[in-house]
Amino acid sequence: MYRSGIRWSGDPTVSDITANQLSLQRIEQTNLNLRLSNNNLQQIAYVASHDLQEPLRKIQQFGDLLQAEFAPLIGENGADMIRRIAQLRQLFKNLLSNALKLLQAGYITATSRPGQDATFFVCLPA
Repeated sequence: MYRSGIRWSGDPTVSDITANQLSLQRIEQTNLNLRLSNNNLQQIAYVASHDLQEPLRKIQQFGDLLQAEFAPLIGENGADMIRRIAQLRQLFKNLLSNALKLLQAGYITATSRPGQDATFFVCLPA
């Protein structure tokens, strides 16, 4: 039985658990704050990854334009460079897509360490 933060166990021993209850409340509030912060960071990461896809589309468009307009002028070496740019763009696009999938599935958590401004990502076990 609890009254005013005091636990009565039926024997003459009485324990004040007020400090324990306050600690538990602080931990619960901290966990709530961390969950809210983590959700915000995940949303920011999601939006940022979508914003990174626009430059990738432009890289593809300019590569296609270079190939179509200047193929006779740039020769085989130039065409090879354009192909490499397209391959790297596709690789980066796949990396972004996979990171988004992991983020959405909860396998990556955006977080930050106390006292640091940097945000990093932690891979969580399946």
